[in-house]
Amino acid sequence: MRVKQIGNGGAFDFESVNSSFLIEEGSEYILFDCGYSVYAELRKLNDYHDEIDIKMLRNVYISHMDDDHVGSLKTLIFYMYFMHNIKLNILSFNEVADELNLYLKDMKKYIDLHKLSNGIIYNGLKLDSIKTSHHVECYGLIVSDNKNSIIISGDTKALVNFPEIVSRYENKIIFHDFSEWDNEDQQVHACRTDVDRYYSEELQENIIWYHNNKDFNKKWRTI
Repeated sequence: MRVKQIGNGGAFDFESVNSSFLIEEGSEYILFDCGYSVYAELRKLNDYHDEIDIKMLRNVYISHMDDDHVGSLKTLIFYMYFMHNIKLNILSFNEVADELNLYLKDMKKYIDLHKLSNGIIYNGLKLDSIKTSHHVECYGLIVSDNKNSIIISGDTKALVNFPEIVSRYENKIIFHDFSEWDNEDQQVHACRTDVDRYYSEELQENIIWYHNNKDFNKKWRTI
């Protein structure tokens, strides 16, 4: 498996691309979240920089329904269907799947909606969710082959059970939501205060923090 971070920007950042990831296995991609600036970035990476092959995109996972995670999904669906004759699979868990069913009710002939359950084997990969602590229902994602795992937290505060969750996977890449804004009374993302409270220094050193508008590694990572 390979993973490429598409963006690292937060909800109100108008310069960086919304937080999003491409996971590659074999000849297909899974896109993790499709915020309002993600479609344009995918087109740039495909059309101008030759860093991805957008025709390999078959699956889009949506963690939750905030605009910076779902805002250009409809545009991407139309583009893939009308320009490449590709009917995207839209993947989600639990309540988010129900919300997507309503959100995309007029587009169902262009997509296939999949309400996932934990441990499902999808195109040879095992998919599991992480129930997060956000201001809306949100589910992170764990994608595993026989040996390796890619773990993306989704938008969340630091989770008491997150260290135990990631300890189940030996060979892994961990991406975790993190905000430089550290105000626990108004916080809807992991911040320094609750990360230090719940995560050991060793775990923190092995996490790639995202959603903080900082520069990030734009190269493909292989695991």
